[in-house]
Amino acid sequence: MLAVDGATYLSNVEATSPAVEPVTLAEAKAHLRVTHSDEDSLITSLIVAARNYVEGLANRPLVNRTYTLKLDRFPAHYEIILPAGKVSAVSSVAYVDTNGQTQTLSASAYTVETQRLPGSIVIDPATISAWPTTRFYAGLSSVTIGYTAGFGATAASVPQALRQAVLMAVAYWYDIARETGSEVNLSEVPHGVEALARMFSIPRMA
Repeated sequence: MLAVDGATYLSNVEATSPAVEPVTLAEAKAHLRVTHSDEDSLITSLIVAARNYVEGLANRPLVNRTYTLKLDRFPAHYEIILPAGKVSAVSSVAYVDTNGQTQTLSASAYTVETQRLPGSIVIDPATISAWPTTRFYAGLSSVTIGYTAGFGATAASVPQALRQAVLMAVAYWYDIARETGSEVNLSEVPHGVEALARMFSIPRMA
């Protein structure tokens, strides 16, 4: 758990999976020069695994999905960092007040910072001067923020270098599976995959 400005980040959980993968089955098969459909399920699973691997290296999602961030209270200062990379929208900011009642903060009370990495929400001083006071018990969530993060909603919105990294990982694992006929070690990839992914990486909130 990480404490920032008096608030503890309890969890940041992926609430939905991406609607599409950064590369299609057809694109992966073309890259592999596979023309049959016998291994479609294998290649599809390798695409998902490669996307997860590249996202782990870059510490950010590729295609948009929603996240749920939980804090034990609002921070003392005006900004709340949203850890999952490039943020496009915030769906809700809910909190438990001092009476134990769940409230939803008006969207007019804050501004979503979509151009910074990672994204954040910032108090709008024209509406409120400070975050609301919440119930506080150490380790217990009192603030819940729903938001969307990723390069965009489509595969085309993902930088080509990251899409190439996914294809490279798929090809590497596919070749090993074909050559050995055994379970693939998904922790091993060519150095180029890591180099491409780290071009777009953002610092982890340690």
